[in-house]
Amino acid sequence: SYVKTNVTEDNDINNFLEFYNSAGSLDSTRQIDQDNNNVAEKDAYKFNATYNEPLSKSIGASVFFNWSKREQVGDVMVFDKLGTETNIQNTTLSRNYVNTIDYNRVGMSLRYSKDGINVTTGLAQQRFNITGNVKRVIDAGNVVVERDYNTLIPYTSVDVDLSRNSSISMSYVKNVAEPRIEDLLP
Repeated sequence: SYVKTNVTEDNDINNFLEFYNSAGSLDSTRQIDQDNNNVAEKDAYKFNATYNEPLSKSIGASVFFNWSKREQVGDVMVFDKLGTETNIQNTTLSRNYVNTIDYNRVGMSLRYSKDGINVTTGLAQQRFNITGNVKRVIDAGNVVVERDYNTLIPYTSVDVDLSRNSSISMSYVKNVAEPRIEDLLP
């Protein structure tokens, strides 16, 4: 599947900050009055595949693969407001960025199902590759981030039918989620 999204945000940030010294007295104040403009283009691609194979009347196996890629290209422009009509670009906070998150997961599970007892156990290898390239508008220097995260994801569940209208179940699942694009921005 494929999803394309264009985002345009215009946020006014107005904060009044008070700073206190160690004795608890007011040391200084600072007012932040900014206009934050964010324009981003997001592309997301996904692919999933599963193969199920019965091994006997009560045992089955599944093999699966999940892949996704999310790319975001954007500009964040921050302006300090100096009056009702004057805005000056904050070159420290303004930036252009390109971020990519690649996700791969491959795994296998075994199922046992007989006489109201269902047991499933499985294991998956999950990998995130995170790449970010951020360029501040003040200089030509880029901040490049590239990280790989590899994790084994176990899964086990047991379901027992006690009667027609009652059952008991328990499971163990470990999940790891990818970071949001905003987590990658400095």
